[in-house]
Amino acid sequence: MAKLTDKAHPTTRGWVHPRTGELLKSQHMTEAQVASWWAEKVGPVEHAAPQMLNEAPSVERTLSHEEVEHHFSAVNTKVLGDVSYFDKDDEE
Repeated sequence: MAKLTDKAHPTTRGWVHPRTGELLKSQHMTEAQVASWWAEKVGPVEHAAPQMLNEAPSVERTLSHEEVEHHFSAVNTKVLGDVSYFDKDDEE
């Protein structure tokens, strides 16, 4: 018969089946005892340094008439209503 440590891993509640999470043997263990078991089984864990993420700066600018027509053309006229006020800049 296989040993309990071959088919389970320790938690502070006791020995647990790795796939189902079923408690196989109730046994009180401290965090240090659980950590030492994992250290023996897996080895020391190296934590990667946190990576700094930078967002691209946002740029606010006025859309050109072509961009407005492209993005808000006939498909969106129901939402925007009459967009002919953008044509007033072209008439001047």
